[in-house]
Amino acid sequence: MRPPATWSPGARWRRGCAPRCGSSLILQVGWSDGPRPPVCVARHARSGRLRRTSADPTHREVRYDAATRTDTVRPVVLILGALGAFACYTVGGLVGFASSLLYLPVLLVLGVPLSQAVALNLVMAVLTRLPSVVVLRDHLDRRRTTAMLAGSVPGIAAGLVVARLVPAGVLEVGAGLVVLASGLHLVRGRRCPATTPSGAGTRAALVAGGCSGVLGVTTSLNGIPPAVLLARSGATVKARLADLSAFFVVGNCLTLAALAVVADVPVVEPSSETAAWLMVGMVGNAVGLRLAELIDQRRFDDLTIGLVLLSGTASLVGAVT
Repeated sequence: MRPPATWSPGARWRRGCAPRCGSSLILQVGWSDGPRPPVCVARHARSGRLRRTSADPTHREVRYDAATRTDTVRPVVLILGALGAFACYTVGGLVGFASSLLYLPVLLVLGVPLSQAVALNLVMAVLTRLPSVVVLRDHLDRRRTTAMLAGSVPGIAAGLVVARLVPAGVLEVGAGLVVLASGLHLVRGRRCPATTPSGAGTRAALVAGGCSGVLGVTTSLNGIPPAVLLARSGATVKARLADLSAFFVVGNCLTLAALAVVADVPVVEPSSETAAWLMVGMVGNAVGLRLAELIDQRRFDDLTIGLVLLSGTASLVGAVT
């Protein structure tokens, strides 16, 4: 029986490759069961995209990219990402929004490309909010949430058009100013909160959903308009958290579908790191929900106003820098 092929010390470099390949180095490898065809290890074979394919069928060109790398766990990245996920999604579970806005810079610092970070953030927001929808389903205002989702559909479409026509810097400045104005509006109405649900009627919910769709596609600030609407609606804390959770679960799925069709968003491939971040994020969201039960509505309003003002300031600072 022929023994299995193994590497031998007889590997050596030799010059010359096929004329169409344009390479200058080939690795001639010696194997225990006899010589094997030379392996093309030219620089273009190690790049993300093959420049030219060798005309010699005996050459084997290996593509080195994210699809061929093994899933190696990086302890520092894993720990930092988990700590960031716990902190950001605890805030999201406590206030009902801003988890994705806070976690996106963490992903970028950890070296995740922007397009993949956006897609991963949307997926994690959907999965971490599902338990909140189940727990708070008895407090959900289905009519108001449905109206916000209906308004978000044309808003997402408008956001895709705006993102193509308006420069990113101008969008960030405009979004920051709008968000700051919304926060100041909440501060102004802090002493005279709405006592009737008229401030969160169907028309207002449609407008908030449309604004959320536009801001979500362009600047990832999709949580601000629903949060401002609910802050002025006079709804209870659990009702706000239920409406926001259901809105984000369905709305983020719509945003992901629109971006996948129009903007070619990369597929989020599962890995040990993303799985760990997701599990820690779900724990953080549960902790935030528990903390929300311990605070009164006045402190909840203060946290909402603070996060709205922080989001607008961060958008303006990001546009300037």
